Amino acid sequence: MKAKSIFLFFLFLIFTFLIRTCYISQKNAWQKTEKYLNNNFIIIGEVTDIKVSNNHCFGILSLKVDSVNLGSFTDTTMKEGIYPYKFKGNYAEVYFNIPGDAKKGDTIIVDSNKKTVFHYLVNGAHKVYNNLTIIKNPTNIEYVRENSILK
Repeated sequence: MKAKSIFLFFLFLIFTFLIRTCYISQKNAWQKTEKYLNNNFIIIGEVTDIKVSNNHCFGILSLKVDSVNLGSFTDTTMKEGIYPYKFKGNYAEVYFNIPGDAKKGDTIIVDSNKKTVFHYLVNGAHKVYNNLTIIKNPTNIEYVRENSILK
């Protein structure tokens, strides 16, 4: 009985070590890619179109740009994934999990340094806050490539 308890204890220690190692590895990978979002990109726009994929509400919000602090941003490819936004001229797209009550006419504020998307509903009832992250899911990347107007 004592040998079984010692075996289970060591099994528990090994399992805990593996879980912790995987967690630290994933956290480091996330921090490495999220640094790309620290690019002083702030955009404010009105939703003109909504495209939602079949992958957990991931989609594309198309925006008519009201205000932006960069001249152009369309380079969305990187080794680790794609940026969660593109913009050119008076048109922008944001890629993230679309709120269920999103509608044309809503106001969106994207702040890359804060890694946030604020979604103000057109009816003024409330605002929705979302995290902004590098898109790494292959299904979502493919959806953006197939459905983005900005190529």
